Amino acid sequence: MRNLIIAGVASVAIITTLVILFTGLPFDSEDKVNEVKSKFSKSSLNLKKLVTVYDKELKKHSSDITKMANQNFKGDFDIINNKKDKITLIIKRLDQFLDENKKDSLEQFNGALSTSFVNIRDMDGKIKILNSRFSKFIQIVLNSKKYNKDALEKIKFLDKTIKIHTSVVQNLLKKYPEKKKRLESSLQSLSDNLMALDNIKSKLNEYFTSNMYFKMMSTIEELALFEKNLNNLVAKKIKPLDALNNSYSVILMDMREDYFVTVARSSWDEYSDWDTEKTYTYKPKRITAEIYNKIASSEGAIASGNLRNIRKTSVWNLLPNINVKENIGRGQTHAEFWINDLTIKYYHKYIILNKNSKKETAWKEVSAEKYEKHYGDLGMEIYSKPYGSFEDEAITTATPIGLNYVGNQRYGEWRTDSSGHSFWHYYGQYAMLSHLMGLSGYGNNRYYRSDYNNYRNYSSSHRPYYGVNNRYGTYSKGTMNSSHFKNSRFARANRNLATKIKSGAKNIKRRVSSTVRGAGGRSRGRGASGGGK
Repeated sequence: MRNLIIAGVASVAIITTLVILFTGLPFDSEDKVNEVKSKFSKSSLNLKKLVTVYDKELKKHSSDITKMANQNFKGDFDIINNKKDKITLIIKRLDQFLDENKKDSLEQFNGALSTSFVNIRDMDGKIKILNSRFSKFIQIVLNSKKYNKDALEKIKFLDKTIKIHTSVVQNLLKKYPEKKKRLESSLQSLSDNLMALDNIKSKLNEYFTSNMYFKMMSTIEELALFEKNLNNLVAKKIKPLDALNNSYSVILMDMREDYFVTVARSSWDEYSDWDTEKTYTYKPKRITAEIYNKIASSEGAIASGNLRNIRKTSVWNLLPNINVKENIGRGQTHAEFWINDLTIKYYHKYIILNKNSKKETAWKEVSAEKYEKHYGDLGMEIYSKPYGSFEDEAITTATPIGLNYVGNQRYGEWRTDSSGHSFWHYYGQYAMLSHLMGLSGYGNNRYYRSDYNNYRNYSSSHRPYYGVNNRYGTYSKGTMNSSHFKNSRFARANRNLATKIKSGAKNIKRRVSSTVRGAGGRSRGRGASGGGK
């Protein structure tokens, strides 16, 4: 009988618990409210400590200092106390939700929880800021001369900085009057900052001599913000003006594509009654473009069966050596292999030309989009930044080497040859441009007025310019027959194409951006058979 009573009581308890679980608030609701109370208690304690420090510190100073502090910090204390009262009310509401324990109050309960956490974080932040500012206020009261001296030295430094930048921009305006609008805008910004700095200096002197410590502190804070904003102005608006004095070109000297395959494996113990399946992904292996194209459309398993005698498909036989038992689990007897990923990586090699010096780069990985964009631009400038232009005005469409600088009087002048034809002559410091023009394979190191006029028709529509009859670029007979490119990595990897171009074959199909293969990578599914028990 006693056992029946105990069992009955237990059943009632279980039923009661289930009723609460399915009809009331979530079981962890009380824990969440207790977390709110704990965080609020810590915040309230921090506020109490701050008030204690505040009162204790002000007792050390004159009534004028106490009055000044109370006038300026009272608002901050009021905001924090109002926040505290608000959180107290929210916690009372949360307790009511717990007492009522109604499931249809869940949305309101969660909203109150979220609001309480947000307000506690806000209260903590305001306490921290107030504590920091009050400490600084006391330090300025005690060391006003030092703070004033340091601030004046900072103002002197910033004043000098602004004037140096102003002088630089003024010189740029004299040198590049065509950029007047942007340069004058920068000069105006610097002038405005100089006036603002003078205003800060005037206020600082007034507040220091009048012992207005709180306003002195605010002005020092204003100076710190001013410096931050000035640095942002210099970085974003002033420093970029230096580009006017820079000139460089990027010439595409070689291209390559590297192909990779990643194989994955699922293995298991065929004779176990348990699920023993494990998946393993091999490191990517490099393959040829030919193999890549052959396996690109493969689906399903490329090898499967007993590890002692794996059944291999024709795709498997194309791949580099793969150890079927690499990192295999103990006791595994069977496996299935599939192509998990196919990837192509793209590379460029450049000559970077700066004034009369050139630098050849190592291979640089580029995006598939950039590779495809410049596939037809071998031996051409793919980036040109002349003197007197900003970086955002650089020319990013492909052009024959040096042609972007023709007509620019900073680089040369028009002259007339013995036949009366007008051609562009580069000044001595830019002779490297004339030298590199020979990369086209035509042996011609000058541009005539007709070349320039044809180019201008293309440049106005932002189209790459390959010259008359494809004289320049990847598909140029002269390019592929030149000593610079006929043995390039690109030519060796694309022998059939290079041979056609060298022979001057007509109607060679150009590769366009839409033909990009495996841009980045291609994830592949596993085979259909699965495996394991």
